Formats: sequence, C-alpha cells, structure tokens
Amino acid sequence: MKKKSGKIGCGCLFFLLLFFLVFLGIFFHPISLKFLSKQLVYGDKIYFSDVAFVPRFVEDLDGELYIAAFEELRKGNVKALWIEDYYVLGISVTQILKKMAKDRGLKENLITGIKLDGKDYEKREALLDHFMKIGIKKVILFVPEYSSRRYKALYGNSRERAPIFLINPVKMRIYNHERWWKENVSRELLFREYSALISIYLGKLKYQEILKIKD
Repeated sequence: MKKKSGKIGCGCLFFLLLFFLVFLGIFFHPISLKFLSKQLVYGDKIYFSDVAFVPRFVEDLDGELYIAAFEELRKGNVKALWIEDYYVLGISVTQILKKMAKDRGLKENLITGIKLDGKDYEKREALLDHFMKIGIKKVILFVPEYSSRRYKALYGNSRERAPIFLINPVKMRIYNHERWWKENVSRELLFREYSALISIYLGKLKYQEILKIKD
C-alpha cells in the first residue's frame, strides 16, 4: 500500500525563512522582532483530558509549569498529573511535587513521574508507548510559551491510535516576548527554539523522502 506524504516541505521552508530572519532581525524595527517571537507560540483549545503532562525544562526554576498543571488538577480538568521525573540533590522531583500537592490540598496519588531518556523524539516515542499501554486518550501538555510551537511539531501528528495532545502554553517570567533581543537568556531561548524547530522539520522531511523511495 502506498503511504501518503504529509505537507512537510512548506512548513519546513516557512521555519527556515523565520530562522534566517532572526539573524537579520537585529537590523529591523522592534515590531518585526516581536513578530519572530510570537511565531513560537501555539495553543490548543483546552478541554477535559485524562492527564496533564509536564516535560522537564531546566530553566523553570520557579516551577511555573507545575503550578499551572496543579491549577488544572484542582479545577478537575484532568484526572491526574504526570511529569518527566529527574533528581535534584538526590531527591526525586516527583516526591517534591507530591509534597507540594499535599500542601495545596491535592491528593498525592494523583501525581506520577516517568523517567524519559534521550532526545526529544526518543522521549516522545517512549511517552507514547507508555500512554498507549495504559489507555490514555487525551493529554494536556504544559510547556513554556516559547516552546509551544516546538511541542506542537513534536506531538501534533503522533502515531495512529496514540493519545491526543493538547498544547497549553504557559507564560514564563524568564522569557521576555516584548524585548527578547535585549536580554541574554531570552535571546538564547529564542535561538534554541528556532534551531530545534528546523531540526524537527528537516527530520520529518527526510523521513518523508525515505517513504517515497520505499514506495
């Protein structure tokens, strides 16, 4: 059976153009620079889901993503909260969050950690395998605003019968959308996201070419 090719090329070229404009952007009016930042933001309409999931972001020093996910759990918009687990000073972040949840009047057993290794695609595949195995159908994905377009590219076209991922962008204090070019951390985060987006779209394009060759 011949496999259908997705419309990957157009998206890839679009992001290549935006990435090029980032480097030229320092010569442009601030309105153009703000436009580049806004292209990184994507959000889905959020509705009741099986779980919320929070990936690890080392820059989230204040736990803003977890706090946003706690709020959805408190409202009853998700049944449980899953997080990408890791250790801080020998303590599991899952255990830290269970204590935080208890202090907020939430049940500790509603929070589960999962260890994910490798690059973005490898983590995505491991997460999809696990969620499919336990019957998860809908997931709200809590990510920083500046990473939301990247996670849409990663999880927006998942495998057949895989869970539906709804992207919930969270505004982060560490990133300044309005004047990113004036702040070192904001600049680094923007360049990181555009580089990662290009890598994702080029990877998808290469995969589609392989399918064409096999057909």
